[in-house]
Amino acid sequence: MTRGVVATIVLATSSWAIAALLVAQCQRFTDEVSPIVCAASKVIAIAAVAFVYARLLRHVTLDRALATGFAWIALSIVTEVVVASYVGHGWYRLLGSPAHEGPRTLVMIAWVAAPAVFANARDEK
Repeated sequence: MTRGVVATIVLATSSWAIAALLVAQCQRFTDEVSPIVCAASKVIAIAAVAFVYARLLRHVTLDRALATGFAWIALSIVTEVVVASYVGHGWYRLLGSPAHEGPRTLVMIAWVAAPAVFANARDEK
């Protein structure tokens, strides 16, 4: 792998970790207010990190941004499964509770789509 690919992977993973921490805190502080407010705050946090990620890469293309989004949702799902198995009960901070299907779906879409929203429209080769 080239240095640029490794740097992109490290930046994407680091960005996800930062977004995951922000999203977990959004869940912690806004879940009792309303599921809609909680989901909205999570989407804003994910979008903010995706914006910074796209600006740091400068030339992130749509296909790479979508790949990053799919990696982010996969990391979120794996993290929730691992933490849930460790604590012995459901843990829904990164995606949201299955009891609230609409807000949960919105957050899941944000994990995938947010990096692509800030990507360059065309490939600059």
